[in-house]
Amino acid sequence: MRTTSEIFVSSKRLSMNELRMTLERRSENKKEEIFISRNFKKKSYEYKVNYKFYDGLNSDEIDNLEKLFDFKFPKLYRQMLSSFRNFYRETISIDLKGNEEIIKICRLYDYPSDLKEVRWLVNQIYQYIGEIKSVIKENGFDDSEIEGFIPIYSHRVLVVFKNKALSPVISIYDNDIIIYGNDLKDYLINEFGTKR
Repeated sequence: MRTTSEIFVSSKRLSMNELRMTLERRSENKKEEIFISRNFKKKSYEYKVNYKFYDGLNSDEIDNLEKLFDFKFPKLYRQMLSSFRNFYRETISIDLKGNEEIIKICRLYDYPSDLKEVRWLVNQIYQYIGEIKSVIKENGFDDSEIEGFIPIYSHRVLVVFKNKALSPVISIYDNDIIIYGNDLKDYLINEFGTKR
């Protein structure tokens, strides 16, 4: 039987359903990790608990979302939406003095209900489109093939290309832009699956 870390190493072969099951197992394990919080600049223990997945969409619902966005989605995003349209994860932080505090609930953007919530990010994308295209090009993608963008979580954005086999995810914070995942599965694992 493979360990969770071995499953993550072979992420390219995982289907979205297998990825979902792997993340669900992670929440059952409730592994403890030490990290330095970027927000609080203090050492603490972090417990990632309570993954909850929301049922996926059917083909017609996904097609309707594509009409709303006015472009066809990448294959991996369609697969994700059919397996799970969203999930959330509670993160409980306990500082070294033993004080417990739930610091955040992570969840993906859920469409169409979150369209208003992501306007700030869409504005930021088009404010820094030149820098985004430069980062895309530096990472081996053809920036002239970009069809659109789908905000995924916080300031993470799925870049949509004419080639639907491509699905890189960028992180954009003002003009600080990086590739956060070479494809959607890579991104989900980087963001939610393993220690960074």
